[in-house]
Amino acid sequence: MQVVHCGRMDYAAALETQERLAAAVAAGTAPETLLLLEHPAVYTIGRGGDAAHLLDPLTDLRRVNRGGDITWHGPGQLVGYPIVLLGRRGLTCTSGCDCSRNCSSAPWPSSPCRPSAGPG
Repeated sequence: MQVVHCGRMDYAAALETQERLAAAVAAGTAPETLLLLEHPAVYTIGRGGDAAHLLDPLTDLRRVNRGGDITWHGPGQLVGYPIVLLGRRGLTCTSGCDCSRNCSSAPWPSSPCRPSAGPG
């Protein structure tokens, strides 16, 4: 898998990059890729999202074509977008998301970061 460090990237530009790369990976003209980047402050809201859950109306809000509610992305937050052929790996969309979520919250041996147990 190719890993691309994109630095800070506007959400719309990152989405366009993901869509272009996904088409190329599906066509077999590009390798599976993990995009690593950081966004300027932005909230994304999925198809099932409720704008009433927006905490900061002054921050950019983007409607996106995914499930879920509102998600904040911003400075200091590393975002990873894996562009992979799930079927080739024996995964479904749900199991692929579960796998990605589990990997992103697991402690890395060389990292001082550890998953938070959350409040309470």
